[in-house]
Amino acid sequence: MATPAVTSISTDTGSGTPNAKGHQPPPRRYPVARSKNRIPCVQFLSPGRGTSISKGGSSPRATKRILVYFIPGNPGLAGYYTPFLETLRGLLDGSYPSPGTGTGSDAADREVEASVEFDLYAQNLLGFDDADHEIPFGTPIPGDGRDGNGQKQESLPFSLEDQICGVWDSLAAIVRSGLGDASTTVAGTRADGDGDGDQQTTNGDSETGNEEEERGKPKRHYYDQVILLGHSVGAYIGMEIFHRHHHQLALSQQTDPDQEVPFNLLAGMMLFPTIWDIAKSPNGLKFDRLIRNNAFMSNNAHKIAKWTVDWFPSWVLKSVVRNVMGFSDHGAEVTTNFLTSRDGIHQALYLARDEMGSITEEKWEREMWEARHDLEQDESKVVGEGEGKTKHWTQGDRFFFLFGKKDHWVADKTRDAFIEKRKTEHGERGRVRVLVDETGCGEKPGIPHAFCIHHSEVVAERVKTWIDEIVASL
Repeated sequence: MATPAVTSISTDTGSGTPNAKGHQPPPRRYPVARSKNRIPCVQFLSPGRGTSISKGGSSPRATKRILVYFIPGNPGLAGYYTPFLETLRGLLDGSYPSPGTGTGSDAADREVEASVEFDLYAQNLLGFDDADHEIPFGTPIPGDGRDGNGQKQESLPFSLEDQICGVWDSLAAIVRSGLGDASTTVAGTRADGDGDGDQQTTNGDSETGNEEEERGKPKRHYYDQVILLGHSVGAYIGMEIFHRHHHQLALSQQTDPDQEVPFNLLAGMMLFPTIWDIAKSPNGLKFDRLIRNNAFMSNNAHKIAKWTVDWFPSWVLKSVVRNVMGFSDHGAEVTTNFLTSRDGIHQALYLARDEMGSITEEKWEREMWEARHDLEQDESKVVGEGEGKTKHWTQGDRFFFLFGKKDHWVADKTRDAFIEKRKTEHGERGRVRVLVDETGCGEKPGIPHAFCIHHSEVVAERVKTWIDEIVASL
């Protein structure tokens, strides 16, 4: 079994991140004081990452590196998805062996056959780790800053827009520099125990031997392409990343074709996605009635919930989550840590309330669904010779969706309308694959919305088949 590297990486929310129209996002009404601590994450690195390979006696060339970047749902805790990513890592290693990872003649075969290398990464959404913000939510920010009513500004949890900006910045940083080979524990603490949260990234040069520079080309990105995976609201965040990336790429083609884009999106795979009218779902209707449309509960639900869980020791909470709610051991561990954190509940409810108001009708133009960017590289123009620049490219955005048969966070009508719209408006041009889970039968339920608790393996197998299709078309 693969061993996950659970580490942390810095994120600077919102800096240089385009909003839905490709412009800078508006400033927050109330600032959030950030700390220099890093965001907890889980990563599964390719066993032979960074190895050069050759085929048929040709000169060595670098393996195509693909980053599989996973965006969690709400609560935005990467730890929930460790079994899913671990299973996917094993499936990918079985089909895409890294060069030199075999023995004897098998090793030689692998050097010939291997051409694609995957790194898997998932990072907490902002605000779900108490260390990623210096000031507790709801407390005054030091200084003389005041809002429009003359009240001292308070530190607020992170909004949906903040999360989108955070993912954009994190993704851009990782694609540029690569992931480090940190030896860490599943609990999210550094293996050496210093707990200082130092950034665990490298520029990749030590692993590749400056391959790009040796061939006379500048090394711009560590990863050639990115596959975005998103669960629940993470799917919405992922689609917004595609949307803004599409706008930025189109703008750069019009103004400066040689301008570098921060990453190249190969495909989007969205699992139990809440990307359209979440407030109309069964759970969305309940949330609106009990919390969002109730002024008292809207302002105090997180306080009541936190006050309640604080009455119980963590071992009691874990026992209830595991034995009463039926969570797996790993799910119970992550959930207990979430419930006992200082600001986790506040962040989850704040984000959920923002989701209800923001995830409404579809807002992405048809050009994004039908986008096919074929910016071919001109190999005759090598920067090392002083002529031209090598352009970044993608072979076409592709979208894969897995919906639940009965998902309490996605209304059946919403799901069916989404599927029908893809068929009528785009057809094959949209390059969209939609699958509705049909594993349930009679009394047997299908895959639930929270698949990461008990159904990680079957979903990982589905994602693996999609990745196979993508790789086959490269």
